[in-house]
Amino acid sequence: PIQFFAGLLDGEGHKITDLYINRPSENEVGLFGQIMGGTIKNIGIEKGSIMGNKYVGAIAGFNFYGFIENVYSTTTIIANDHTGGLVGVNVDGSIRESYSVGSVIGKGNSYIGGLVGLNKPCSPIINSYWDIQTSGQTTSAGGEGKTTAEMMKQETFVDWDFENTWDIIEDKTYPYLRQE
Repeated sequence: PIQFFAGLLDGEGHKITDLYINRPSENEVGLFGQIMGGTIKNIGIEKGSIMGNKYVGAIAGFNFYGFIENVYSTTTIIANDHTGGLVGVNVDGSIRESYSVGSVIGKGNSYIGGLVGLNKPCSPIINSYWDIQTSGQTTSAGGEGKTTAEMMKQETFVDWDFENTWDIIEDKTYPYLRQE
């Protein structure tokens, strides 16, 4: 049976560190293999690596109708195709105010992206970014690619809440979540 996440995960500004998933022959690999109408918010995934076959991303291999907000990843992603730094495939899901800076290594040639591998129509990706230098990816199916220097400037992150949700040390760190 296909397993999917349909609930709410509010990380309240916490982070998961050193997450290692090594499933090179499996599809739908990430913190969640599939999100189906669920909500993931206010959480970071730092360091570690996630390896799968296809439909691979730090947060989810597939995001169906899910809502992802205020999420980031520095994790290395390794897969064949349909692979992104945050989400492998986004179908009618929403991603906002999120970013990825981890290396994205696609061994295949189709649907490899710094933030999202494949984004279907009606799937808004709003004010979300990936680092084109650290990811090794100059393209993504959604979001905006920025240099490392740009990713360490608050002005890059349009409409992000740096009063309550995010913080940054200008020119030294990527944005990080404030703990609630």
